[in-house]
Amino acid sequence: MSHRFNRLRALSAALLCFAAAAAADSTLDFQVQKGERASSQPVLIQPGTVLIRSAGGQDQLDILYERNPERLVLIDHSKQRYTPITDQEVDRLARQAEELKPLLRGLGEQLRKLPPKQREKWQGLLGGLPLDEFDAAKHTLEATSLHKTGVGKSLAGIACQQLRVVKGGTPAAELCLANPSTLPLPADDSATLLALLEFTQRLARKAQALTLQFGIDLPAGSVAELSGIPLELRELEGKQPLSLALRQISGGALGGSPLRVPEGYRARDLVALWH
Repeated sequence: MSHRFNRLRALSAALLCFAAAAAADSTLDFQVQKGERASSQPVLIQPGTVLIRSAGGQDQLDILYERNPERLVLIDHSKQRYTPITDQEVDRLARQAEELKPLLRGLGEQLRKLPPKQREKWQGLLGGLPLDEFDAAKHTLEATSLHKTGVGKSLAGIACQQLRVVKGGTPAAELCLANPSTLPLPADDSATLLALLEFTQRLARKAQALTLQFGIDLPAGSVAELSGIPLELRELEGKQPLSLALRQISGGALGGSPLRVPEGYRARDLVALWH
């Protein structure tokens, strides 16, 4: 459960802070802070493709965006596997989860009656799904909204405006958004980054509704409907809040090598993320 949540949390946060390149074949360096641990999250951009390395501070996790055909790919270097994520796949899982919800809720009620060790055993056999917490009445989407703070900042020489994410009436995160038109981007890079932003926001809406059915509430980093390019994210809740901030931008060719899944890596289905 903890591993799945951390992976989703890293994905959610990393996808918010990805953009603001100076030229084609650019590298962006984000500073990632999680508790006392600091790390770097490089972002590589080529026309039609973006590669986020060490996503959300997880050393063995990369995220690849391909515009045509449009998809995200989670690359797990520790297991040499990759997981494609498309609109169609998320829709399919959401439909299946909705159909299974009555059955799983009934099963969860039965599991709650078992001794803790037996309940843990059954939950493990079922892929670790938190069935003893599976209750639609408990897990409802909280209203999430963005509020201007009036604070202006500059990251890597790019101006941005701070917004606060309020979830269920409680401040959950702060973002700093840059106006896309103010970024010195070539047309191809600008189109790629804006397409990635639109795609990830669309997936965020679907993914939050899906994961909530399994008792996993994604952090505020999954908020959709952003009106700018995020240069910074700071979580305001949790024991080890996550923060990402653009540190520097460098241009120049990336060696001519296309950004793609390494050869020899095996594909795995999106549903495997729950195991």
